[in-house]
Amino acid sequence: MERTCVIVKPDGVGKKVVGAVLQRFENEGLKLVAMKMVVPTEKMAVGHYTLNSEWIKNVGEKSIKAYEAKGQTPPSKDPIVVGKKIL
Repeated sequence: MERTCVIVKPDGVGKKVVGAVLQRFENEGLKLVAMKMVVPTEKMAVGHYTLNSEWIKNVGEKSIKAYEAKGQTPPSKDPIVVGKKIL
């Protein structure tokens, strides 16, 4: 038997799409056997993400593009600075 961990981030919970996400798995014939909702601590979040400089830069670049796509001003033009704010 295989196991998979599915994580729905806070924005997905806020948009009330958790049921739709789970339904996609069920529609493919997968069986939900357990579910746990947690509010991650900073320690849990840091342990989950790879924190190398390339990852931080990529996250920062994507975040800057997302700000600009929404017509908002990013907190900085430096992707490293923005990426570190995600942590």
